[in-house]
Amino acid sequence: MLRDTAACYRFRTRTRLATLILRGASPQIMAGARQALSIAIILMVISEMFAASNGLGFTIIQFQRSFALPQMWSGIILLGLIGVALSLLFRFVETRVLAWYFGQRNTQHSGA
Repeated sequence: MLRDTAACYRFRTRTRLATLILRGASPQIMAGARQALSIAIILMVISEMFAASNGLGFTIIQFQRSFALPQMWSGIILLGLIGVALSLLFRFVETRVLAWYFGQRNTQHSGA
């Protein structure tokens, strides 16, 4: 129906892409980006653990190998805090970018 409406109003291709296609796909794009963020953090730390000479993953492995367990666990906790902070930052950006979507979803659920 939106495509037919856009055709009736003779929207240009760029306007149709920005207002219909990208806006309709943006919730799925943001969900994919949220999943990609967590996978990227995991892969970054794992690659640091095995193939780097510096970084948080490398430091955690070095502490483990030298039996410095309190420092190792502090690195693991720091890694968790970084993950939580990035997740909260992404959630903040997501609510700003998709404010129209969450507002629309809330009005549909409250009216039902």
